[in-house]
Amino acid sequence: VGSAVGSKKKLSGEYATMRTSTFYLLSILHASICITTVSNAAVYSSNILWKTYLRPSWSGNVTITYDEWNGSTPGQIWKVEGIVVPLSTVGRPSAPKPFNGFPTGTDEDLDKGHVLALSNGGIDNSHNIVPQTAQWQRTGGWRDMEIAVYEYAQYKYNWTTVTLAANLSDIAKPNSCLVLFTINIKGYDSTGEPTLYNGTIKCGIEKYLFHIQPPIVSANDSAFWSPIQLPSDASTASLVHDIFAVPSTTENMDEATVMITSTDMDTDSGDNNNVDISTDWFLKRWQLIALICTGVLLVIACVIGSVIASKRYRAWSIKKQNREMFGSDFDDNVYNR
Repeated sequence: VGSAVGSKKKLSGEYATMRTSTFYLLSILHASICITTVSNAAVYSSNILWKTYLRPSWSGNVTITYDEWNGSTPGQIWKVEGIVVPLSTVGRPSAPKPFNGFPTGTDEDLDKGHVLALSNGGIDNSHNIVPQTAQWQRTGGWRDMEIAVYEYAQYKYNWTTVTLAANLSDIAKPNSCLVLFTINIKGYDSTGEPTLYNGTIKCGIEKYLFHIQPPIVSANDSAFWSPIQLPSDASTASLVHDIFAVPSTTENMDEATVMITSTDMDTDSGDNNNVDISTDWFLKRWQLIALICTGVLLVIACVIGSVIASKRYRAWSIKKQNREMFGSDFDDNVYNR
């Protein structure tokens, strides 16, 4: 099209009009393509707890989605996901530095915190480390959340003993659904500490959402759970089937409505990959919508462009034939009228 409208032949401004139409068409296509720009997210996946200790094969890897460092601009962790495997952390080494490189220690009142706790089968790797308020991650709301996840997994797996990391890779797969932990980090402050975590705990037909913020952001630094607090034994688990409404404390969660229903038939055989659809896509939801919109715009642009080009070419062909037939006696103004 560009070559055709770029021809040096001109008749009554028709080519100029076609150039204008083509310019608008290309502008639409350019805008559509720009909408679909994808962030430079990367994925790190590992089954190494620390040293040579491994997660059991049935639990798969811990997977982290993050942004790469860009020169001196730090990369950030955005999502951590893995099957929960409760274990003893006796003999663990000192945690590595946070992936984003921000300082921790007494002066900053920040610790090197694991996004997926070591005691829950998290990996001792910088890709799983962020700065966290010291007391909060040691004995506060964050630690309470980690313990709740730990006890829920112990209950679902019917485990009554704690396994050392050195023996974890040999532990048998539980005869139950597998507890999947997924957490999304929504932002960071100037110290490099995440300001909001949105999480999902899923096991078979059961699914629980939570969000949690450090004390520097929220006066209540405990996790808000929906539909209920994670059960840790049969007496609390029986409540699951009686509670369907979502409390108002879920206003900051990813999903507006959460229900546990008998129609969710995920089984333990697929739990390694059974992730909520709202967080499973590599592309964010707005990028998926943008891709769909781009496809629609491309179809519309092509149709409009084809119609305009066809009409202009037909008009030009008729005028050319009339000039050849009538010669200089042919009047464009009379033809247009």
